[in-house]
Amino acid sequence: MMHSGLRVAAILVIFVPMVSRADSYDALLQRYEREISSQESQVNSLKASLAEKQRSAKHWEEQATAARERWKAAGDAMHQTQKILDRVREKWRRAHGMAEAADWSAHERTRFATAANHQISLLVDELYRNRVVPGTDAVGRGVIPEGAGEVLMARTVSALLNLSRSATGQAHEALEQERALRQEESRWQGEQKSRRHELDQAQAEQESHWKRFKEAERRQRHLEEEKVQLEQSEKALRVMLKELYAHRDQTAAAKQQYLAERKGFSALRGKLPWPVDGKVVQTFGKQYSKDLQQLVVSNGIKIQGQAVQPVRAVQSGKVLFADAFRQYGRLVIVEHHGGLTSIYGGLGKTEVKEGQQLIALQKIGETDAGGSFYFELRRDEEPIDPAVWLTLKPQ
Repeated sequence: MMHSGLRVAAILVIFVPMVSRADSYDALLQRYEREISSQESQVNSLKASLAEKQRSAKHWEEQATAARERWKAAGDAMHQTQKILDRVREKWRRAHGMAEAADWSAHERTRFATAANHQISLLVDELYRNRVVPGTDAVGRGVIPEGAGEVLMARTVSALLNLSRSATGQAHEALEQERALRQEESRWQGEQKSRRHELDQAQAEQESHWKRFKEAERRQRHLEEEKVQLEQSEKALRVMLKELYAHRDQTAAAKQQYLAERKGFSALRGKLPWPVDGKVVQTFGKQYSKDLQQLVVSNGIKIQGQAVQPVRAVQSGKVLFADAFRQYGRLVIVEHHGGLTSIYGGLGKTEVKEGQQLIALQKIGETDAGGSFYFELRRDEEPIDPAVWLTLKPQ
């Protein structure tokens, strides 16, 4: 509530046309409607954003689930490929070992056959030097000896020839076996490279799925946080909307009450009782002051009554002020229904106090020894001519 002194100053000093209370109610209702419309628009926008966030969060949750499943599948494929690679590597090791052994065997058998052939050559040369009678042996050389020594030599050459043939055949078989084993080794080596490539691809795919899973999970978590914030904002806006609806409804009810009071107030025109029996010695509005030698404005009237005469409230209401105030002396201000305010100034005595509820014609004080006092009526804080609202002036 406005401080009493300031309120009195506003009522008695300021003479500015003011907006009616009905217009104030309309302006306030319009402001509430604009605020409600704005808040509802924000709520709808938040609801749309929240729905979009929910859809996005659901999408990324599905993406995360799918990526996690693909990551697991890629991991399983990688493990299977690793097992196959291990088996292929083991087969390559065996093929490599057998090829190395075949190579060693072929090398040894070839060296043995070469040694046998070399020994045969030496013996044949020896036979020629001993003038062996030419004949025909297995290789077409003249090696038929004369005598026992030559026979032994011939047999030895024949045995060496058989050994050479056998060693040469075995060496050839060993070389063929080595060639076959090298081909097997090469095949498993190629298979190993292929499986190694598959494993690298599986690892890369698993890593890619893992990154996608973590990114989808991050986006989902971020959207969930945004959802919580939007839900809190929507909740706060709905609380504000509820308060705005309540204020709007209260204002609308107050406006209806005010209009009803104003309608009742209009019925008081020319029917308000006089606060005291007396004569109007100063009228309402603009008038020439002989004392000030200029045109002045009076917001009320001055009534001349009898000395120490009771002054009464013109209608029921609440006392806003009851004390001495500046040049107005002892002053009483009463607030009535319908936006009406009555002011009684220059009293010799007051018998009411601030905040007191009064009934119509209740005594509020007395005139001073001179018998005159100031009386003013205001409607919605705007001065009105008391002569229009009071009953006919007593004769």
